[in-house]
Amino acid sequence: TRVSILLQSESTTIVIDISPEFKYQALKNDINKIDAVFITHAHNDHVAGIDELRIYNYKQKIKIPVYGKEDTLEEIRQRFSYIFKQTQEGGGKPQLDLINFKPYKKIKIGDFSIMPVEVFHGEIIINGFIIDDKIAYLTDCTKIPEPTFNLVKNLDTVIIGAIRIKPHSTHFNFSQARDVIRELKPKKAFFTHISHDMTHNELVSEYSPEITIPFDGLTLPI
Repeated sequence: TRVSILLQSESTTIVIDISPEFKYQALKNDINKIDAVFITHAHNDHVAGIDELRIYNYKQKIKIPVYGKEDTLEEIRQRFSYIFKQTQEGGGKPQLDLINFKPYKKIKIGDFSIMPVEVFHGEIIINGFIIDDKIAYLTDCTKIPEPTFNLVKNLDTVIIGAIRIKPHSTHFNFSQARDVIRELKPKKAFFTHISHDMTHNELVSEYSPEITIPFDGLTLPI
């Protein structure tokens, strides 16, 4: 399924990106509430499941806070315009509170601290996140600018996008992502946003144990 992560403590649940398979992911992983959503950028594979948030409005009786940078939020307003217009609702529509964040400013949500950071996704700037000063989540990137690089170096964990064997114009390939991990020197490293160029076993054989190759539903203790 398309890339997304869930942060969960006893009292707080945060989702980063709402993939097209979000309903399936939520059912499979027993996501019973959501306190906030953070969006890296508004490409389809990261926001297409946003309509499925409406069940959480129904269950929790609140608007769901959705955090993103301003151009990301504006694209959500345009692409999902029915959500923000006075329209016939029928079975209902998501009730969202879109909140603009600034890069490199920490946001406290329940038990978690989330810092948006900037990375290059080809020629555009999108967001990664540093969670609790321990974990960097850097999907969809081709370059990490110096302010971000300095913050994510020597962390406990780095999760980085690595799409395929061949070079790509808007994503690190496997060897580029491995080179970046070697510069960042985290205690643990994970690839994400992986295509189907190689099987899971082939990737494990090639890159493990230096880099962990994850799978759908992988759970990591924080």
